Amino acid sequence: MAGNNEDIQKMYKHQHMLGRGGEECVVRGANIKCDQGTDTCILQLPQDHGVYTADSRPLIDSQDKDRINISGFGKCRVTGKLCDPSLTPWTVKLENYIIDDTEIGRLGYAVEVGDTATCYNGGSVSIITSGQTSPSFGETNLGEVIEIVEDVEGSWSNKEKGQDFLGHISVSNYGLYNFGIDCKDSEVNGSSGSLFLYAKDGKKLKYMGAYEIKRRNFTKKAKIAGKIKSFNTWVEFILSPDHDYYIELDCPGVNGISYCLVGNQDMEVVNTYSYEKDKSGYSAGVWFFNDTMKKKEPYLYAYERFKRQKAGKKGIPTVIMYLSPEYDNAFNLFIGNRIANKKNIWGDVSNALSALSLGLGINEKIIADLSAIIGKLAGPSSLALSVISLFLATLPKLFLERLRFELDKNQYSFIKITLFDVNPGTEEIVGGYNIDDFKIEKISDYENKVMDIYGEKYWIGEFGMISKIKPNPNSNKSIDEQIRDNIEKIFNKIEKYLDDKVNSNGKK
Repeated sequence: MAGNNEDIQKMYKHQHMLGRGGEECVVRGANIKCDQGTDTCILQLPQDHGVYTADSRPLIDSQDKDRINISGFGKCRVTGKLCDPSLTPWTVKLENYIIDDTEIGRLGYAVEVGDTATCYNGGSVSIITSGQTSPSFGETNLGEVIEIVEDVEGSWSNKEKGQDFLGHISVSNYGLYNFGIDCKDSEVNGSSGSLFLYAKDGKKLKYMGAYEIKRRNFTKKAKIAGKIKSFNTWVEFILSPDHDYYIELDCPGVNGISYCLVGNQDMEVVNTYSYEKDKSGYSAGVWFFNDTMKKKEPYLYAYERFKRQKAGKKGIPTVIMYLSPEYDNAFNLFIGNRIANKKNIWGDVSNALSALSLGLGINEKIIADLSAIIGKLAGPSSLALSVISLFLATLPKLFLERLRFELDKNQYSFIKITLFDVNPGTEEIVGGYNIDDFKIEKISDYENKVMDIYGEKYWIGEFGMISKIKPNPNSNKSIDEQIRDNIEKIFNKIEKYLDDKVNSNGKK
């Protein structure tokens, strides 16, 4: 047994740690399954027990069976509901290694491949892979590690190299990255194995996490060398510049892959032909920043926001709107109403609403109420427009006045509007949003074509797509007039909602 490795070479020279029965000991990152679940799961270990393999992989003990270790196995065939794992301790067949965790005052036995746990709902949980990879690097040094370069496709074959996959990554931008994988000789239907991420810390390797490699039920797209690349098997993780990362794959039965590392970027397609010429598709789209990353890494987010300010940049984009002429003007009408009638409610309320993300906004009752009103005008587009109107209601009046002044210069145009979260002041501030800058671009090549639109690269968000306006043969009113007729009703509903929110927060 050993603690943290003193030299990176130990990672390459390790052998499987076996129990006396010949089975591999199970470590953090093992892939497990339940015979009554629809998905596999990665076995996590947030707190080490102080016992490791030779290359510093922490051993799992028989008590590691709680929700912090096992997130779930998809849908349960017994209950018919989403899995909520409730397991007995692991049944250890051979009590080879006793793990004495003095930190929490607990004794347990090391779990080996072949051991099982039982769910109180009736499932049997077993181990697919131990989490110990099988590298055959021998005396390989760092120079022979595969260099993974962002936006450059690569391939690897175990048959050619005679070793398992180990790659080095160094990036220039902070953010979310996707490592797309295409298994050449093995169809990935369920799980294909695990990916382990490490960061180099001096002469040591720091374990960052284990990720399951599995086919998703939707396709991820990325723009590489001017072309759109699609893949539906990938792993995503957050990386920072000025760090050396290493990824290791444990994919039994997979001897070759093609791969690519790309900065995450949400993509959608708009069709800007008029409704009369082409009824299909969406004519506008709005990308909302999802604050999952900010909540997970608040200090890194604050540092990135502050760094951009020091570099003379506007800030971090939180909303990006691609608007066709009819929605350009509708957006202007929304802002005009806010300027005329708005109460100053900017502050913690806007943060509590979390209206920057469609995924979060959908959970608010106000979104359903607004969609019912706007739906009469925009049909399927009502969700996106509801979130926009709610978001506008949280912005300060002075900011809206500046924004509308610039919008007036581009009426009835195809435009792109970006709103930025700016660091407030000259010191790095953690927490909160400060939407205090924007950029408006008139897009001349946006008209009469089908084209891709993009969210901010390296960040996670979601697009709300806005349908084309269908002419109403029973009304002589334009879309502007229809929105104007309903806009007061929309914002009265928002005003009441925000007042209730403030009052309820004040009572807590």
